[in-house]
Amino acid sequence: MLHTHDAAGNRIDEVEFHPAWHALMAIGTAAGVHSLAWTDERSGARNPFLLQRLKDKPGNRSNASAEIEYRGSWARMVGEEGRGVATILGMFQHTRLDAAVSAAAIMRQAVGLAIHHCDHRSAFQRRLADQPLMRAVLADLVLDSTAATMLVMRLADAFCATRLDPESGIAAQAYGALPPDTALPEIIAYGRIAAG
Repeated sequence: MLHTHDAAGNRIDEVEFHPAWHALMAIGTAAGVHSLAWTDERSGARNPFLLQRLKDKPGNRSNASAEIEYRGSWARMVGEEGRGVATILGMFQHTRLDAAVSAAAIMRQAVGLAIHHCDHRSAFQRRLADQPLMRAVLADLVLDSTAATMLVMRLADAFCATRLDPESGIAAQAYGALPPDTALPEIIAYGRIAAG
């Protein structure tokens, strides 16, 4: 969490991390993960790769991608031999869940910042949070953020249920209700319906 000001109103710009982040960093540091790129003595620890070509993607130039070749690189097989595409598609599906959770988290953070701003600013001799129109706007933001959070929790639950029972197809049902090109207003509407 970013703390921009202290209790006296002085600018501090201090970042406070969740204790779980510190625990994760301690585990990684103890295992040497933080310095693997320059301390791993294995042959090929600095894996070479060749860029064959950069892809020209109109409308999406800021999301660069390339065709690459791993020649002489160290690697570990992730799935069954001959099932590479199926394995990567399964992983790709999980990145969709990650993107949805990230979007809901950013919405929640924005709501918190908006509420904080309105609690600490005033106009017409009243706090913004006490203005009826602003209260309605904040309530709408909270509703949208809550709907998005409920939606991603539903999707996460579907993933867990599918992992426990792969034959159930619950994740497929969840994604059937939310195609990958769904726009944010549609996600919010879906979340409101899911919220009841």
